[in-house]
Amino acid sequence: MGGTDHVQPATLLLLLVLTHTGQPVDAQHPVSCPSVCLCHITQAFCDNQGLNSVPKFPGKVTVAYLRNNALKRLRVTWFDQLPWLQHLLLKNNQIARIERGTFLNLTSLISLSLTQNHLRRVATETFYGLRRLRVLSLRDNQLTRIDDIFIDLTNVQLINIANNRIRRIGRHAFVSNKRLSVLDVRNNSITTIHRRTFRYLPLLKFLVLRDNPLKTVAFDFRPNCHLELIDFTHCSLTRMPRGLPYSVKDLRMSENNITRIDRRDFRKTRQIQVLDLNRNQINRIHRNTFVGLRVLNNLYIGKNLIRRIPRNLPVSLQGLYANFNSIGRVPPWLFQRGNLLEHLYLNNNKIEMVHHHAFDELHNLRSLDLNSNSIRLLKQYTFCNLSNLDLLDLSNNPITKIEDDAFVGLHKLRIFQLASISHNVHFARLSLFKGMRNLRFLDMHNTPMLTSHMEQDAFYEDYLDSVENLNLMNNKLRSLPLDFPTHFPALQAIKLSGNPWHCDKSLYWLVKWIRKKSVSFFAPEHMTCRTPPNLKGRPLIYLHESELKGSVEKQSHILHRHTNQPRRSVDDNYGPIRVPVTYEEKYIFTITRQTVIKHTPVAAPIRLTNASDNRPSLTGPQKGSPSHDSERNRSNVSTRGQTATTNELGQKQAHVGLSANTSERQQNNRTTQHVKTTHVRELHKLSESSYNSSETLRQTLPPTGQSQYDNSHHTTTDYPTLGKTDLYTTHKPEDKQQHYLSSIPISDKTQSSHVPKMTRYSDKMKGKTKLEKGRANRARSADKNKFDNDID
Repeated sequence: MGGTDHVQPATLLLLLVLTHTGQPVDAQHPVSCPSVCLCHITQAFCDNQGLNSVPKFPGKVTVAYLRNNALKRLRVTWFDQLPWLQHLLLKNNQIARIERGTFLNLTSLISLSLTQNHLRRVATETFYGLRRLRVLSLRDNQLTRIDDIFIDLTNVQLINIANNRIRRIGRHAFVSNKRLSVLDVRNNSITTIHRRTFRYLPLLKFLVLRDNPLKTVAFDFRPNCHLELIDFTHCSLTRMPRGLPYSVKDLRMSENNITRIDRRDFRKTRQIQVLDLNRNQINRIHRNTFVGLRVLNNLYIGKNLIRRIPRNLPVSLQGLYANFNSIGRVPPWLFQRGNLLEHLYLNNNKIEMVHHHAFDELHNLRSLDLNSNSIRLLKQYTFCNLSNLDLLDLSNNPITKIEDDAFVGLHKLRIFQLASISHNVHFARLSLFKGMRNLRFLDMHNTPMLTSHMEQDAFYEDYLDSVENLNLMNNKLRSLPLDFPTHFPALQAIKLSGNPWHCDKSLYWLVKWIRKKSVSFFAPEHMTCRTPPNLKGRPLIYLHESELKGSVEKQSHILHRHTNQPRRSVDDNYGPIRVPVTYEEKYIFTITRQTVIKHTPVAAPIRLTNASDNRPSLTGPQKGSPSHDSERNRSNVSTRGQTATTNELGQKQAHVGLSANTSERQQNNRTTQHVKTTHVRELHKLSESSYNSSETLRQTLPPTGQSQYDNSHHTTTDYPTLGKTDLYTTHKPEDKQQHYLSSIPISDKTQSSHVPKMTRYSDKMKGKTKLEKGRANRARSADKNKFDNDID
């Protein structure tokens, strides 16, 4: 907290005085205004007129503005007929001399500004007669000494002699100024201040000594003085000053050469609320230095050589600013129970480890800055107790691992900066933003390992819909999913420049989004194509759809959480379950949801089209093929109570679309036999886990006359096999009449009636007693077990 961070008390007081005349306005006596001035009632405005003398003012003038003129000296006769004048502003002239007795008749003068002139010396009698003067500004002149020039100013409350060339302040410089409240002597050449200089100022509250090469730092203040602020910023001090009064609340010691802080330095100043020790060379702070400062609110120790955060910090502390030091770790015992800390800034240090209990007692913390450290690991529950945290900055850290639930508990977080972390970061899972329902600003620029997961559902599933400002600049984003905007409904501004975009038709939605201007894009002309080569360097915003190749994505594969559908995760080997969006997906999800939720990966049946083409096919058995003939023969045989013979096994294999050619089966025995048997089991499980209601199932079927295996709208598409399979990320038929049912075996008889056999079985159970249903189910289970044994 430097001196420039606050409005100076001197300025405030001066403005207060200037806006209060203290005399009633006499509207019945109009002022005869000089021709070079503009007058309003009792105020005369003569600024910027190039005047080299003061014009004659009527006696009723109370405020005279003579700023920015060419006055070089002030004569006695210029102000001898202005008994009502209260404010005289002579700023920015060329005044180098003031005659004695010039202000003698200005008995009502309250404020006098001689700022920015050429005064080198002021005589002792210069300000005689100004007994009512409260504000005097001699700032920005060339004064070298002040001696006793203020001796007749018994009521002055503010003196500003900053930016002069004063070298010393004697003992009696302010001996008559008993009412002085603000003294500003900054930016002079003062090396010596008599230790009793300020003893005669019982009402002094603000003392600004900054930017002076002080050599003496011992003072003798009155025991009952009211001094609240002392500013020693940039005073070349090598140790803490002695003799400071007990009443000091704001002590500013930044930009000095102090190397250590002892435990006795603040023994007599226990009312300090703000302590600024920034920009020194402090390498050691005694552990009990701040024990007695029981009302300390803000401690600034940034830009020093401190290696560890001092212990025994007062519980009253609300802000700790220890940035730009050499701190190596944050131990768990640092903060006491019941502390009131709200702001903790530890950025630009050498912190390698943050203990996972380090912040357990910081229940009131609102901002935590760990930017630009050496943190490599974020442990589980590191921030779990920071329920009131509003800002978290972890940018510019070589983080390689973030454990599961590292950010859990940050329910009130609004600003999250996670930019420029390690490119090899490892996550226990992708849900980094779990529970961040109030997140407004998310910065992940230059973090390609994070943003490479932008197309994965788990990246979004944890409440990013409140984000208003998103920064994804300088990553390795080549594309974004079509439904990317739906996950950020509150988005107002986004930064996407500096990414290697692959410009094809699947990205054209982004071009239209930019042009729509519903969201503010930062520098959209810098969002350029990297590939294909013919579009390299072209801004996305200027692309036309005819220039793009490929196909446009027709549907979203990620559903927003506001649909109130379940979003549950399965084993990491198979990825998350995605609730279906399209008409086709709703049907297959109805059939498979029970199996998938039990962590069972489901894949469609595979048919090898020929010996050389290993691409899976979505079609069923072809007419005239051995598998088709066996399918037709098997349709007349009831599955209930039948024994699975070798021929029947071959018929069941035909349902999964495998070629009946014997030589092909022998050639691919090791690669396909496991797949065949596994698929048969999965198909049987699907039929067992189907809905009992045939009416619900009929509603999802195509109209009569449409074959479920009609593949006229299918294109050649690689279909995933068993393994790390995601059922709902594959390509689907565009026509809603085509159903994605290749994983369900249907006989010719079933196709003619458009009702799957598993639904027919449920229809058979209608109207039967519980005993009859039980017998039928047991018989069916026995058939299933025998069938499985034959397969094995």
